[in-house]
Amino acid sequence: MRPYFFTAMLMLASTGLMGGLTFMPRDGESVAVIFPSGTSREAAVEKVLAAGWLPVGVLRGSVVLAFPSERSMSLRQSGALLILDGRATKGCLSF
Repeated sequence: MRPYFFTAMLMLASTGLMGGLTFMPRDGESVAVIFPSGTSREAAVEKVLAAGWLPVGVLRGSVVLAFPSERSMSLRQSGALLILDGRATKGCLSF
């Protein structure tokens, strides 16, 4: 049973690593910005604009698809919970 435990742990770790690399944002690319669940769509868009990003679309709830501008600042400082690669997450979330 012990060899299977290590094999299972290795599979879980590699799956997590691949998932993390898939959703990691790339410089100069669009991102999906996820705000806390109580954030309205309007407030989420305002926070993205205040950080200097260009909102491209609003996905489910408080998820904003944004593109960097020349004066882009940190989205984490505006209250974002997660910042993911926009191309990877667009397939998971529908408009």
